[in-house]
Amino acid sequence: MASLKEKIGQMIMVGLQGEELTQEEERLLRDYPFGGFILFGHNLNEPKQILSLCCTLWERGKKAPPLIAIDLPPFIYACHNQMECLMTAHVLPRPGELGAVL
Repeated sequence: MASLKEKIGQMIMVGLQGEELTQEEERLLRDYPFGGFILFGHNLNEPKQILSLCCTLWERGKKAPPLIAIDLPPFIYACHNQMECLMTAHVLPRPGELGAVL
């Protein structure tokens, strides 16, 4: 059964400082089980770096892998091949479209 700390951590999504984890971020991830991460333009360089960062974050998930979100416009601009990035990115429907289904 998950502790209160783990349950609260699963409800928190955080950002990162750069393209790889800092020592402080490493320490925080050992101590707190964050439920998700959001990556922005300053976290993105090229596809291999993005994959490496995502794998590092997934490996830190103690009981459940975290949700990783990418702010899409900087992601597209950071890629060398924009068409490849668009085809590999999973784009969710807009909130209004989701609400229309319900």
